[in-house]
Amino acid sequence: MTKPRTKRQQAWKLAFLLFLCFFQVPNESNAQVGLLFGANYCSIRHDNLLQNVEYIIRPYTGVSVNCFPMWFLPELSIRNEFIITQKGYRQALESDYDLVFTYAAFPVSLNYKLNDYITPQIGLEWSMLLGSSELRTFKKYRQTDLGLILGLCFFECKKLSFYTRLTYGLWPMLKYESYDKYGNLTGQKEDLKHITFSLGIKLRLHHEEIRFYK
Repeated sequence: MTKPRTKRQQAWKLAFLLFLCFFQVPNESNAQVGLLFGANYCSIRHDNLLQNVEYIIRPYTGVSVNCFPMWFLPELSIRNEFIITQKGYRQALESDYDLVFTYAAFPVSLNYKLNDYITPQIGLEWSMLLGSSELRTFKKYRQTDLGLILGLCFFECKKLSFYTRLTYGLWPMLKYESYDKYGNLTGQKEDLKHITFSLGIKLRLHHEEIRFYK
């Protein structure tokens, strides 16, 4: 019982350190801070472990901070976010069964503004599991997750902007024992990875940019 609790405490400490690092605003500049609202169109990738898996739509909300680190490349920015997000999937059996996971997520992405209309982004999203709709099996799932981010932002220079994003889960969520057709234990397998397509709105609270140069 001590081991899982220790791991969870370490995860919380790491999340707190990430929050301090990502949202540390220089004293001499204003922050390009925004509020995020949107929906996830999400499901799960698996190796024939589940049947009749379908996508579900779940909400998310959070805040973001943009930093501009290179004076010779003003179009490049680093976007740091803290979001509370829900992911999961539906199994269409005799009746529909939705399994929903709630995460505290810390996406970090590189953004390159092509023009005033389109800004591609690429990055990583580290997240920590806060809860699930199935409390009995909550501890069976990996408590942290990592995903690859690919996205597009539209009208990034405006007060109200829009974005789409694909988050491709890299870490398996579930570890389970595998048996052969005779019932003999053959080892452990890892499976179930998130895949999420997000649509969102960003409301900019400050127009000034954080820059690490004069």
